Amino acid sequence: MGFHDTLLRLSAVELAQLYRQRDLSPVEVIRAVLARSVQRQADLNAFAFLDAEGALAAARVAEQRFQKGEPLGALDGIPISVKDLLDVRGVVTRYGSLSTVTSQTSRVRRACRGAHSRARRGDLRQDRHA
Repeated sequence: MGFHDTLLRLSAVELAQLYRQRDLSPVEVIRAVLARSVQRQADLNAFAFLDAEGALAAARVAEQRFQKGEPLGALDGIPISVKDLLDVRGVVTRYGSLSTVTSQTSRVRRACRGAHSRARRGDLRQDRHA
């Protein structure tokens, strides 16, 4: 088993501990994660969008925080993936379908935001036919 394979088997708790001890860097981990993601994408089709540049940039910033002894929290530097049902700034949310067009995505997003705003104001009415 190689170094990257070993990194990919560590838990979030183990990664965080190694980051705090400065025995491992978020940059090393994200490079291993990205390499495996690219390697397996053709077989698994796990990612609709892979932001390698953004992930590396975030890992570098996290690495600097750990070097200063100032991590943001328990999950700082821990790689994650985000389901294609959640909005992420700068990424088109396609809800798991390549046929979802931006206008549909925007319409759904506006509807959800509108419902959320009405709920916060207490303006949602229960459907009488439910």
